[in-house]
Amino acid sequence: MAASGRVAPRFVPTLTEVVRVAARPDKTGRSPLAAQRDVADIGLLVEWVQAEVDEALKRSLHDLIANALVEQVDVVSARLRQEIGPLVRQAVVDAVANDAASREAG
Repeated sequence: MAASGRVAPRFVPTLTEVVRVAARPDKTGRSPLAAQRDVADIGLLVEWVQAEVDEALKRSLHDLIANALVEQVDVVSARLRQEIGPLVRQAVVDAVANDAASREAG
């Protein structure tokens, strides 16, 4: 991809950060690790971790998509300028020539 001059997002979660986030208390004030000891069903812990990962992805996904779109628009606009430029130039030359010919005839 072509460089667009845009800066990458500052926050990109790492596995270490996600693991640290998993140790913070939930809305009830209990740590997920304590919940794991208290609840035999590990499914609740898995759901909680998935919710935290989803939230981290939502935060960074917007910036990633926006940067990718800007890069694609830059590439497409440059290509369109390359392809349309000669066509516009030729249309102007033809119009000037037609105008000059009609002035000579009239």
